[in-house]
Amino acid sequence: MSVFNLSTAWILAELSPSPMINSLLIVPRSISALLPLQRNRQGLLLFTLAASLFEVVVIGMYFGFVNKTILILLTLLSAQLASLGITKSDAVIIGFTQTSEGTTNQQILQGKDVGGVAGTFLGGIVYPAFKLFPPTLLLMLPVAWLANRERKKQVKTSPNQAEPVKTVPPLERWSLLNGFMVGALFSLLPLWVLQVKGGDSVDLSWIIGSFMLGRVFQKHLLPQTKTYAYYGFCSILTGLAAYPNTPIWLDIVLFMPLGASIARIQLELVESLQPYGNPARRFDIIGRSSTVAGVLGGLAMGLTGELFGVREGLGLLACVFVGVGLASWRWQRPATLTTDP
Repeated sequence: MSVFNLSTAWILAELSPSPMINSLLIVPRSISALLPLQRNRQGLLLFTLAASLFEVVVIGMYFGFVNKTILILLTLLSAQLASLGITKSDAVIIGFTQTSEGTTNQQILQGKDVGGVAGTFLGGIVYPAFKLFPPTLLLMLPVAWLANRERKKQVKTSPNQAEPVKTVPPLERWSLLNGFMVGALFSLLPLWVLQVKGGDSVDLSWIIGSFMLGRVFQKHLLPQTKTYAYYGFCSILTGLAAYPNTPIWLDIVLFMPLGASIARIQLELVESLQPYGNPARRFDIIGRSSTVAGVLGGLAMGLTGELFGVREGLGLLACVFVGVGLASWRWQRPATLTTDP
């Protein structure tokens, strides 16, 4: 999914210099969270279809025989299909992975982040190769194999038992707030790298990859503290990244502790949602809440970038992080964060 997200975001930045149009990408990525979708393995087929459609977009852009407006619309459509696929299948994959492998909360989060790191770096490198072969389809093969293996295992052990239907998770207010901030942070990141930093898809993959590495190694990068302190740290790091003339290598360094801070916040959220049941359900609640709020955060950031500029919008976001941290300090009930082995 990281390969797909990075590639769609970068191609949209190349197709249009408008911050508002670029921020619209978060809408099709997130609208599936508003729909009453059943969680099942059929979502993998939708993701494969999205990857195929995106291949058409890149080929059309590369050879220049399709209007840019049509390419933008097809890019948004492919993002919508991918979002539907991941929303339907993600919780199912987490659920049977935990059941069969006995994974812990932190291992689930780290596993998703390690995959995100690999996909992000690979996306920056192979983005130009989308016109030659579909790497996203190749990356889908291990997941499809795992899903098929678990389906056969379930049929073998319980041949007459139907697969349980996983209902739509509820929304949770602190996950909504966190999702708003993350959506705002990433909505204009490709345009920021392209326009402000003068970078390319490899630079974007390094920045996002650094963020994901911070998530993976959050246990070793940051001490355990309160949620509001992590938000304050996010404010400082975002402000430094938005500071004029900050070299791109320093931005890469800054995004690592930024990713660690966001990961710590999400682990706190997972622990605080224990009344909702197993980790797969809690991750689904956080994912849906974050996705829904991310739409508002992304559109707000797009409008801010359109009115004041991309760099200025990032600076304003640093101030909003302070406000969210103060709200967390005042009203959020702290969770007891367990350290999984």
